[in-house]
Amino acid sequence: MENYKIIKYLNQGSYGKIYLVEKKSTGKLYALKSIKIMGIDRYNKVSILNEIKILLMNENEYLLKCYDLFINNKKLCIITEYVDGGDLENYTKNRRLKEEEIIKIFLKICVGINSLHHNHIIHRDIKPANILITKKGEIKICDFGICKFLDYTKVTNTSIGTPFFMSPEQMTQQYYDYKIDVWGIGCVLFYLVYNKYPFNGNNMHQLKSNIRYLNPFSNIRTKVPFISHNNRFRLEQILREMFEKNKQKRMDLNLFLENSKELLAFYNIENNKQKCKQYHFKSVPNTENDWKNIIKKVYEDFQLPNSPRKNNTEKILPKNTQKQPEIKTFSEIKNRKYNISPIEKLPPPQIPVPTKKIYNPIQHYYPKINPPIRAMPKIYSYPQKQSYVNDLQRIQVQQKIKDRQQRINVQQKYIEEQRKKNIQQKQQQQRKNLISNRHNILPKKKTQLYHYQNNNLAEKIINMKNRIKNVESKVKHIWAPTKKRVL
Repeated sequence: MENYKIIKYLNQGSYGKIYLVEKKSTGKLYALKSIKIMGIDRYNKVSILNEIKILLMNENEYLLKCYDLFINNKKLCIITEYVDGGDLENYTKNRRLKEEEIIKIFLKICVGINSLHHNHIIHRDIKPANILITKKGEIKICDFGICKFLDYTKVTNTSIGTPFFMSPEQMTQQYYDYKIDVWGIGCVLFYLVYNKYPFNGNNMHQLKSNIRYLNPFSNIRTKVPFISHNNRFRLEQILREMFEKNKQKRMDLNLFLENSKELLAFYNIENNKQKCKQYHFKSVPNTENDWKNIIKKVYEDFQLPNSPRKNNTEKILPKNTQKQPEIKTFSEIKNRKYNISPIEKLPPPQIPVPTKKIYNPIQHYYPKINPPIRAMPKIYSYPQKQSYVNDLQRIQVQQKIKDRQQRINVQQKYIEEQRKKNIQQKQQQQRKNLISNRHNILPKKKTQLYHYQNNNLAEKIINMKNRIKNVESKVKHIWAPTKKRVL
C-alpha cells in the first residue's frame, strides 16, 4: 500500500469495496478492490482465486485486467484499471445512448464474452452493473467472482447469479452451458434500448414464471425514435433469438460474430479469441502466510507489477465515413450456413415471335410429335405429412360423430325411462282414487269388498244393494197402516 494513495471510495463489489487510488511513482489512476480473506469459507476463497486468475490471464481488451496484487491489514488488495464512466447502469440513468453507441457496446460485450467462452469460461452474471464504460464509450467487463471453468465438462447446474438476468435453465436448476451468457447479453441490450429490465415480478415465484413463459415484448409501449426503423427491427429480432426459452435454439455467439466481420471492421472492433495462458493454483490458502506465498508465486509468473500488459483504457478510433453495414440476425446467418435461401423469382414468360411457315413434304407426311409437357415438381411438398394430416382429421370427425350418437342414445334412454315412470305414477294414482271412492260408497261393515281384485264385480254388488234398498222402501210404503179419517 506504500506505492499507492487512496483518493476516494467508488463502489461496493461482490467480494469487497472498491477505491480510486493513484500510483505515487507515475501518477496514474487505478482501481483498488479490497477483499477480506480471513474468516471466510472455502467456496468464497475459490471464487476469489478464480477472479484473480481471470484478471491475470485474459488478453482481451474488453475484459478488466489486474496490474498488481498485495495484502494490507489482512485484506487482499487487487489493483485493476480505472474506468472513469462507472458502470453501465448508472451511466445510462441521466443520458440516452445513441443508436451507434448501443450497437458498439453490444458488439464489444459479445467479443469480450466470446473470448471467455473460447477459453472454456462462463461468466454467469452478465448485467449492466458488471460492465464498466469510459466517458468515450470504451467498455470493460468485470466481476469474475462467480465465473465457472468448463474444462472437463460441457454443462453445469449450479444456481447462481442475479435473478433478474438469469436464464430459464438457471431458474429451474437444470443443466446449462455457455448459452446462459447469451441470455445475459440479451438482457443488457434490452436495457440499453428500452431503459428497463426485460423480466420483472413482485416476488421470486412471479419472476421465475415470467422468465420461463413471458414474452418480454408483450408489454413494450415505449417508443425508440433514436433508432432507425431498419436497425430497430433487426435488434428486436436479435433480442428474440437471445431470449429463446430453449437453449438449443438460442443464438450461437461465435457464429454470430464470425458472420458480422464487416460490422466489426466498420467500428474497428477486433474479434480477439486468443487462448489464455493456463494457470492453476496448487491449493486453497487458509492462513495469511498462504496468501502471501500465492501472491509471491503470482509475482514471479506474471512479472508483477511491471507486467507488459497494456494500461490504456481509452482508445481513440478513426472516424469512418462509410455507410454502416446491415446487422445480420442469427436466423439469416443460420439460413445462409445451411443453404436455406428463398427461391428466386421465375423470369417473365417470353412471347414467341411469329415466323412464316415453310412447307416441308417430309414433315407433312411424317409430323413431329412433341413430347408431353411435364408438370413442374412441387417444391417443399410433403405427401406423407399431408396424408397423415388428412387421416388425423378424418379420425377426429368420426370420433366426434360417435360421441354425438352416444349422447343422443343416452338422452333417448333417459326420456323413455321418464315416460314409463310417469305412466306408472298415473296408474297408481288411479288405483288410489278408486279405493277412496269405495270407502265412501260401501257400508262400514262390508269391508271384505275391499279385497276384491275385480273392480267390475264390486260395482255390480253395489248396484244390487242399491236396487234392494229401493224395493224395500216401496214394500214398506205399500204395507204401511193407514190412518182413520175422522168424519
